[in-house]
Amino acid sequence: MEIGNVIKKYRIKKNMTQEELGAALLVTPQAVSRWETGISYSDISMIPEIVKVLGVSADKHS
Repeated sequence: MEIGNVIKKYRIKKNMTQEELGAALLVTPQAVSRWETGISYSDISMIPEIVKVLGVSADKHS
């Protein structure tokens, strides 16, 4: 599964908008949208914060 799909899946599961996730991560909603559509990827240093905000383990596969 691609990282953008994972971010979107768990963002929706937490009932968050792109704006809310962006605010929690201190990025723009457009950045979140670009990650979810695969246009760009988050910086590797953001992965721990994304995992924390979405409440998932970085080891999950589905």
